[in-house]
Amino acid sequence: MERKDKVVSIQVKGIRGLFKSWGVTLVEGKGTLVSPRSIEVEKNDGTKETVEADRVIIATGSRPAEIPGLPFDGERILSSDNAVTVREIPKRILIVGAGVIGVSMHAYSVSWGQR
Repeated sequence: MERKDKVVSIQVKGIRGLFKSWGVTLVEGKGTLVSPRSIEVEKNDGTKETVEADRVIIATGSRPAEIPGLPFDGERILSSDNAVTVREIPKRILIVGAGVIGVSMHAYSVSWGQR
């Protein structure tokens, strides 16, 4: 877990450094396109800012989707977010999902079995 956290931290710092060197302004929050060159951003601290730009990158992120009737409990039913923070390797695991995250979790679980 420490190694994962360190790798993520390095990646985030690296991307922020690339943004800075390329003159990219990063505005974090929930954005609404109000015109082809104008975005209203509700920042994480609750304030709002209108940003004008020639080009916009929309990075929506993602969140795990629950299966109806099987809510994530963080113990027996894990989201992908929960799965990457487990402190103990499970004896058995079922991975549901065929997208990028599901495939990554499958590869991750296979490496668990090789330990």
